[in-house]
Amino acid sequence: AGCWNKTDWDIDTIELNPELRHILTGKGYRVVHDDFLTYDTAKHYDLIVMNPPFFGGDKHLLKAIKMQRRGGRIVCLLNAETVKNPCTNTRRKLAAKLEEYSASVEFLEKAFAQAERRTDVEIALVKINIPQAEQESDILANLCREAERPEQANKDTQTLIDSDFIRAIIQRFQV
Repeated sequence: AGCWNKTDWDIDTIELNPELRHILTGKGYRVVHDDFLTYDTAKHYDLIVMNPPFFGGDKHLLKAIKMQRRGGRIVCLLNAETVKNPCTNTRRKLAAKLEEYSASVEFLEKAFAQAERRTDVEIALVKINIPQAEQESDILANLCREAERPEQANKDTQTLIDSDFIRAIIQRFQV
């Protein structure tokens, strides 16, 4: 078991609180945005680790699931009520996604009892592993379709040969 440090990974951070953003930057972390819900990127992440606000955590986790649709892992700390009490449409949608991906949910009591911002709120530690989606290539799909039609491929090949410059000159003089 080797020692890991932050230089071993390519880490992006998102933090709403300006003071905490400043601390992250001071510690050498790359802060890419201030609000996860408005963050938009084409970048793919292998792992998203999140501790969203207790209010609205369902929206944050649904956004992370959407970001990982091509595959990846998510580890999220949520207010346990978000998972235990699916009383809104957003929470019901989240519950369906957690079931779809066979998420692991562990409930932790007093997890933040000794934290800087103390709270006795029960926490849900949610772990999701979304399988890699097969990426389809348009080029490969077109080649496969052409391979399934050999008569068309032969016709195109003949046309290509006849359009050869030297053959064209020979045909011109044979007329």
